[in-house]
Amino acid sequence: MSNKIIIDADACPKTVRVIIKEISEQYNMAVWVISSFNSIIEDFTNTIIVGNEKDAADIRIFNESKNNDIVITKDLRLAVMLTVKGVKVITPYGFLYRDDKMDMHLERSYINRKFREAGGRSKIPIHTIKDDDKFRRVLEKCVLMLVNSKLQQIAI
Repeated sequence: MSNKIIIDADACPKTVRVIIKEISEQYNMAVWVISSFNSIIEDFTNTIIVGNEKDAADIRIFNESKNNDIVITKDLRLAVMLTVKGVKVITPYGFLYRDDKMDMHLERSYINRKFREAGGRSKIPIHTIKDDDKFRRVLEKCVLMLVNSKLQQIAI
């Protein structure tokens, strides 16, 4: 089975879904949407709906993904597990998680959580057109890397 793009439906803006659809059609990649009952997305034909249990969608995403798949998620804990598997993980803001930088991201997340628990408030970034542009560039770069590696395997 060929590589696919998996969308964590919990927090994927419509503009990002449009970009995913465009790029997946351009490069003939399958797209799977995995969602709970609370966040069903009907933009794609391959939709898997899981229950509303805590982490049900994340567990299914982890189980369905394989090396060199691409997952779109904001969930840092899920990203950590996926990058270890060799999955490319991109946020809807266009940030590509790297396995060698996950310790830093986890530490920052821990500090931010402690700050909020102590009564601090942090701003949730608003998704912008600039984020969409960055997301498009990063997703296309990841897809092209996969396409090029497949072409090299065929040539050998």
